[in-house]
Amino acid sequence: MAGNTLILVFLFLSLCSSKTRGELGTIFFRHIESSPYFNVSEATFSFGDDLFLRGEYKLAVHEYKREIMSSESEETRFRLALAEIKSGDYDEGQKELENLLVCEDPDLKGRAQRMLGFLKLRKGEILSGRFEFVDLRNRAENPLEKAELSYWIGWSYLLEYDFASAEKEFNAVAEEKSPENKFFISSYIIAREIRMNTAGFDHRSPVLARWLSVILPGAGQAYVGNYSQAAISFILNATFGYLTISSLLAKRYFQSIAYFYFLFARYYFGSGDNAYKMALEFNELQKADFVKQLIETHLVWNENQ
Repeated sequence: MAGNTLILVFLFLSLCSSKTRGELGTIFFRHIESSPYFNVSEATFSFGDDLFLRGEYKLAVHEYKREIMSSESEETRFRLALAEIKSGDYDEGQKELENLLVCEDPDLKGRAQRMLGFLKLRKGEILSGRFEFVDLRNRAENPLEKAELSYWIGWSYLLEYDFASAEKEFNAVAEEKSPENKFFISSYIIAREIRMNTAGFDHRSPVLARWLSVILPGAGQAYVGNYSQAAISFILNATFGYLTISSLLAKRYFQSIAYFYFLFARYYFGSGDNAYKMALEFNELQKADFVKQLIETHLVWNENQ
């Protein structure tokens, strides 16, 4: 009875100790939403624009749709896409943006494709989002526009922790030393921070973490720095090992086999796999925290951007 109680207690603790972290793409896109790319104050001002600027995005969606029925304006369709995105309807916003990729206005087409790239990064479609920016850069003739697109390509690499490729893109932006290059300072600093910080990440070896837990259950988790999980793993394995051996010594062979196969073996070998995954998550968290810091520092918009 006591053994069963211990099992339930430690299973509960192991479930309660799991961690989650937010998606970097969501944080990235939240900053993009406050950027000039979501500006609707230019050109002809409409009631839909007024609703948009007041944050009434769902009402703005309805108003833009009404305006489209009477005017078939492609610019209004773009603003409809922005309103749908701001209201959280990313799929509908993406459909509108994709429809605009065949419009005749090259400026509007470029804005739609750029926004589509941002949206795909937000949804975790990193390769597809990067393609939109690369495609725009390949067709761009203005060096400043090429620098801007390289800047966002650099961010796409950061979101998947490809720091070498990101640094290369930001260095390319910083090489465009025109006073009109509004991404020069940010790119120079980001490239420098990547160069100075990424080599010094506090790395944990997943293989070593696994073997430590094979030698002593919980040791791999302690190596990663998760001492609560280390204690849980050690106590669970010690408890199940004790139940297995005590049942064997008491000649309760069927019970001993059941404890071994369904509890001890599962948690013993699972401890190694768990330590391996924890080491991977630990390393990824170091990278995620670094990228998040870059986002919070450099994707801050002002009236000059």
